[in-house]
This record gives sequence, structure tokens and C-alpha cells, in this order.
Amino acid sequence: MGRIVEYHKHSYQGKSFNGHLLSIQKRLAKVITRDSPYLTVVFVGETHHTIDERRRAALYGWRPASPTLLTVVERGMGTPGFGSNLVVEPMSTLSPLDSKRDDNVVGQIVSALQQKSYNGLFILFGEDHEHKFKPRMETSPSIPAMIWHFYPSFHDHLEANNQTFLPYDPRGAGFVLIGMVRPGEQYNMDLMQLAEGVMPKATQMTLNVMSPFKDAKTESKFALFARPPELGGIQVGLRAMADASVHVSWNNLKNIKILDITSTVRKVPPELQDDDQRIELIEGFWSEWAT
Repeated sequence: MGRIVEYHKHSYQGKSFNGHLLSIQKRLAKVITRDSPYLTVVFVGETHHTIDERRRAALYGWRPASPTLLTVVERGMGTPGFGSNLVVEPMSTLSPLDSKRDDNVVGQIVSALQQKSYNGLFILFGEDHEHKFKPRMETSPSIPAMIWHFYPSFHDHLEANNQTFLPYDPRGAGFVLIGMVRPGEQYNMDLMQLAEGVMPKATQMTLNVMSPFKDAKTESKFALFARPPELGGIQVGLRAMADASVHVSWNNLKNIKILDITSTVRKVPPELQDDDQRIELIEGFWSEWAT
């Protein structure tokens, strides 16, 4: 029976975002390196569409590639691969509050534990599911006794303390806004990992980037910034209003930055039909962002 022998709800006590990340990373490292008679659960709860998504991307990209750690993620998180040691809630028509969702995910966890033993569970899920998972897992005869660590939403912590997390502005480090990543080309999780300076599992990935202006209004939320030496080559590909294929790898990641700016691509005024005028317009846009 999966009774909880220890329960820890962690507070942040004024920790910075990076300090908070480090504390969770240390916890996960302990899970996979220390022998324990109990299953250790690390539940990282989030408020969606907030800074918690940056936290999730950083943690997911960093998480130890250990066969003793089972990672559990919520539906729609855009996990690029399913692979082993991973439980992904399947997409469904169930409403966000439908209890069948919790039944299904706990069932997936039970199935994974029946196939293989793990030292720990790393659960990345909406904060409101923590109190729903606990009783289901405690009453399952297939889940061993647990030590449970709960890390609440960092966004909610900041709001409760009247703090704000300022958006990162890369211009001070010499980056220039190039354009917007074409939607649908990459999983959001990949892009959020790139926003944290973490490469997804692929050793290289290609982003299709639109000009900051476009004849048709195209929704996009991820902006690409670059600095030399990558900057010039990418700009050349966009001057003709075409997409630029940007190859991202560990070798050039330090000169490329992806940000979720929740924006739309700007629209070229219809009267600007001449290519030279369009080029000047784009160059002016770039120069505004360079200062």
C-alpha cells in the first residue's frame, strides 16, 4: 500500500529563480544516488502559462537521465519523445477538472511501477492535481510506501509576496531581435528548453524563423534573438521576406536566444510593395531593437 511516511511541502523563503531551480535539482540528484527503502516522489506543481513554464522547461531539460527515475508529465506539454522511464498523460476530451484524468495518470504510474522498480517519481503537473494524486496513490496496492516532496507554483509564491519576475531582455548582451519562430514547427517544450539555454535531447535542431514583418498576420509567441557571428547570416536569409532556417546546436547556442514574448508577427503596410522599401523597414526594426 502506498502510504506516505514523510510529507514535505517546500517554501521558497525569498529564493531567486535560479536558487529555487538548484534546490529541486539537488533533490532529484539525491533521489537517484541514495538508497532508500521508500519511493521518493518529487511533485513540482505549476500554474500554467506563467514563469512556472520556464521552470518546467529548465527542469525537464536538465533532469538526470537515470533509469531509476520515472518522469510524469501532463498532457499538452509537448514532450518531444515518449521513450523509456517516462509517463505522458495522453491527450483527451476530458475537461481540466474531470477526475478521470487523475485516475488515468495514476493508472499509468502503477503500470510503469509494475514493469520496473524506480527510486523516485518526478512529477511535473498542474499544482491542483497534487492533492488528487496523493489519495489515489496511497490506496494503490501496487505503489510502495513513499516520501513525498511538494514544490508549489513559483509564480504563486511571487504573487503572494508581491514580487515580480522581470522578463529577460537579451539586448544588453548584444543580441538583436531577428524574427518569430514559425508556429507548428517545434514542440513548445523544445522552445522553452532553448529559452533556458538548454538543448533538447536532439544534438541539433532547425527552426524556421519568419521576418518580424509578414504580409499575412501569423500568430507566433517565440521570438529569436541572435548576436555575431550567427547574426549576419540569419539576417541575410530574411531580407527577401522569406523564412530563414536557423540550425541550433551546442556550438552556437551561446549566440542564439529564444524567448516567449506572447506576441504576433507585425504586418507589412500594404502600400510597401517595393522590395528595397521593405528591406529598409526591416533594417529599421532591427536597429530599434539593437539599442
